[in-house]
Amino acid sequence: MNTSEDKLKCSVCVTTSNGLSVETKLVVDTGSSVSILPETVYKRHFKDCSLTPPKVKLVTYLKEVIPVLGCLHADVSLNEKVTPACLYIVKGGSALMGMDLIRALNCSFHFDAMSAPAKLHAVVSETVSTPNSPVGCVKGFIHKPTVKPDATPVCQKLRRLLFAVRQAVSAELETMLQKDIIARIDSSPWISPIVVTAKKGGKICLCVDLREPNKALIADSHPLPHMEELLTDLRGASVFTTNVLAAAYHQLTLHEECRDITAFIMHGGLFRYCRVPYGLASAPAAFQKMMETVLKGIHGVRNYLDDIIVYGTTQDTQDTHDTMLRTVMQRLSDAGLELNWEKCTFSQSSLKFLGHVVSKNGIFPDDEHLSAIMDAPAPHDFASLCSFLGLISWYSKFLPNFASVAEPLRVLLRDTSDADFEWTDSADCSFKALKELLSRGRCLCCLTLRLP
Repeated sequence: MNTSEDKLKCSVCVTTSNGLSVETKLVVDTGSSVSILPETVYKRHFKDCSLTPPKVKLVTYLKEVIPVLGCLHADVSLNEKVTPACLYIVKGGSALMGMDLIRALNCSFHFDAMSAPAKLHAVVSETVSTPNSPVGCVKGFIHKPTVKPDATPVCQKLRRLLFAVRQAVSAELETMLQKDIIARIDSSPWISPIVVTAKKGGKICLCVDLREPNKALIADSHPLPHMEELLTDLRGASVFTTNVLAAAYHQLTLHEECRDITAFIMHGGLFRYCRVPYGLASAPAAFQKMMETVLKGIHGVRNYLDDIIVYGTTQDTQDTHDTMLRTVMQRLSDAGLELNWEKCTFSQSSLKFLGHVVSKNGIFPDDEHLSAIMDAPAPHDFASLCSFLGLISWYSKFLPNFASVAEPLRVLLRDTSDADFEWTDSADCSFKALKELLSRGRCLCCLTLRLP
């Protein structure tokens, strides 16, 4: 069981009448009387299983009817408890554990402890004490961005904030001041405005618009890991632990000589960053290089920025995985880095990573990302068409003949202007065909170097 932002998820095993067993993550929803699977999950894992007509009509809390494709009858197990279940198959959305399964499996949920196996609690407690502050500061690393010699400082004006968010912004600034992430200043040759966006749960995200300062920087050339390389490294893995750093960039100190370039203005005055801010062009490469240095030499460990993956293959024992995890925890503790415990998962049989799900069975698209694509309406202008092509292209390796099928959509981008955008029949057929291919739920095997 684990939480993802504001969602509580529970892993169960679904076993069909033909003997197929699939581990499935369900979002716990006490407001739903039945349990639901989206069509993408059904087509990927259970397409050979027949469906029965639903006996009840499903509606949303607004009393809107939810179309049901049919019901999948299977046994659902959690720990040692097994119960027969009726899973309703719907077009989109998330896989839900409704009150029918919650009661049948006698589930109880607790929110006062980190979701990790008891054995791993001991591994963690050996190396990492409970942090006094959610933001650490890495030892031995200071980021000094390279500024172009001929760069001219840009001083931008204050962007006034809505009164509705000023109190929340002031509170966030005060928190950042107390944690030494930012500091007050009186003047700076560089001044940038701030941008405020809303997070899930009602919180705000405070960012600085660093587009002008970024033009004056020479970007670091250290490469970020390529997704295909990371997925290949995970071949054969059957157990995964994911550690996520708390306020990642803010744990890396920014060199004193370069802090003025991050200065920003708001209704509370003028400030600048003492730690590396989000949005700085040189930050990703510098942070990746720092993390690779901290974790260097540990077998079965990869990182992508602040996400650290500890994995064990089918040949490894659980003890081997725990040994690697213990080493990672010790390295992070010695370096002064702190974790975001709410986002860490331990000893899982599958891994969600960059829109994909990796397990010992292969690589799948992430159902949550698929739902956004499957529910997307037909594009109505250039922006929405580019957005759809960007989403669907991320999963092009799962789609046979992707370039040919998507060509009518690309023709619209090449041959028309935004003013005379026209959604053609061939484009609509391409749009629907791509969705259909994606819904078939193909699984890819990781590259095996031993094969010819």
